[in-house]
Amino acid sequence: MTLTYAKPAQVVDNYLEALEKGDFERLRTCLSDSFTYQGPTVQFDNPEDFMSMIWRVGQILNRIEKRKTFVDEQDVCSIMNFHIHIDEPKIVQVMQWARVKLGKITSIEVIFDATEYAARFAAE
Repeated sequence: MTLTYAKPAQVVDNYLEALEKGDFERLRTCLSDSFTYQGPTVQFDNPEDFMSMIWRVGQILNRIEKRKTFVDEQDVCSIMNFHIHIDEPKIVQVMQWARVKLGKITSIEVIFDATEYAARFAAE
């Protein structure tokens, strides 16, 4: 019996849609148990610690505007505008590189200007 997995771009789209909607249970199902994350302010080597952080992002995220997606086998690079609200509405440009294996995201690397985000959540 051969198992069939969702294509990497579909897995990443599902993850981003769950993030945008604040559906963190669904978001977690997109991540492998060996998931790692690297961002400008934090890094994680397990999905549970990442979930604690990404919940905070969900509190300020209004919408994700996908600008361009590049797929190279298991790698999915997404260029997006995150419409957020901290003290006022803002748009943050985000580049996300996700690696997908067996229908789950194994790693995400995110690049964005984290100046305001770091200031907001540094005290927490």
